Amino acid sequence: MTIENKGTELQTCVSSKTPQNILLGDVLKQVMTADNLENLRICAKLLAAAADFILSECLNLMQEAFKKINPVLKELSFQVIDVLDTIFLHSEILNSYWIVMDENLFKKIKASGERTEREITKIIIDYYSANQFERVNDLFKPYYGKGIFTARLKIIAKTIKAIQILPEDVQATVAIPTLLSQITGVYDGLPKLLPKEILNLFKRKVKEVQTPICPFTSDGKKPENCKFVKQGNPKIDKDALWAYMQENISYSVCHAFEINIQSTFLNGKQIQKKNNEALQGKKVFRHKVLHGDDLEYNSTEKMIRCFLELAFLMRLSVLLSEEKANG
Repeated sequence: MTIENKGTELQTCVSSKTPQNILLGDVLKQVMTADNLENLRICAKLLAAAADFILSECLNLMQEAFKKINPVLKELSFQVIDVLDTIFLHSEILNSYWIVMDENLFKKIKASGERTEREITKIIIDYYSANQFERVNDLFKPYYGKGIFTARLKIIAKTIKAIQILPEDVQATVAIPTLLSQITGVYDGLPKLLPKEILNLFKRKVKEVQTPICPFTSDGKKPENCKFVKQGNPKIDKDALWAYMQENISYSVCHAFEINIQSTFLNGKQIQKKNNEALQGKKVFRHKVLHGDDLEYNSTEKMIRCFLELAFLMRLSVLLSEEKANG
């Protein structure tokens, strides 16, 4: 078939918009065997026309596809932005040393559009102090009648009743030491909720990391002239619990535990070492309050923080208990 005939076939295909019938391979072969410049020009024009048509058809198809998919993409983009915004807001709340487990409160903060630390704090305080601290009482309702925390719940209930009848400037003075003692009891009991073999496993892991090797040996054995004495770790159980949580509990729970709970138990030297004014301004430190070093802990904000930390620890206790029961 000559170039001219092939050209007629190509033109017919292009005009009939059936690019699948365009025999580009045959045209290319003709190009390779073309014996004069004119034939090459004809092939080039035909190829250009066919390529232009195919490209335009592809673009049309892509446009149609984008028209159909665009609403879906927009919806997905809104969802992604919303998810990222939710994560960011959770982080902002945690970094302000608040533990917010109430979904309605979180939605309230998000809907308000307020994102400064002071505004978030005001929303949280107003939310929990409304109606005679009704929502504070709601924090502990899930545990009533279940045989867990029975004695603690009686103390918590009496504490809530006390703050409902006491003047505002006295409420926190009375409630915070009581709440800190309950927080301490639940916190100290967490390692015991792990199965013994699991706790011992993580204690070994912690010791491997924390125990230094005697600098005078390469094999870790203590030579006669080495005065190195291995220091004991009185809080090895809590370190083992933390190691377990980091491997087995969700990041958000671990993050809340690290920022809010562990900082509550910092002693004076540790607080000084951190030298964090924001931390000292917001946190209630168990050691400083119960040992009489902090005499200015009396505020509704700090009292509500204590209630939220206690509720968080009780929920974590239930979670660990359920994991232990399920093996």
